[in-house]
Amino acid sequence: MAALALELAGIFLKGLKYRLVVKAHGSEISLLESTKFFLIGFFLSLVTPGRIGELARAFYADKKIHSMGRSISTVVFDRAIDLAILVSMGLAAAIYFSFSMRI
Repeated sequence: MAALALELAGIFLKGLKYRLVVKAHGSEISLLESTKFFLIGFFLSLVTPGRIGELARAFYADKKIHSMGRSISTVVFDRAIDLAILVSMGLAAAIYFSFSMRI
């Protein structure tokens, strides 16, 4: 039950992050729409090689943003944020383990 609650919270946080990215590009979408767009892109990325399905989010976001270039840039920027978070967490873990192991 706790795992389900954490997963749902994670999904809504990803939707919130995408909503903020779209808002930074000068458009407005609701949390429900951004979460729906995230879930569509996530599902399609599971069945396509190279997570290309994430770009499907741009086609759905284009209905609200009205610019395919800006829609694609929201997806690219969202993925860049994910990559930056992953790298920073990995760096923090490496620093923590290097000090805790005294290497």
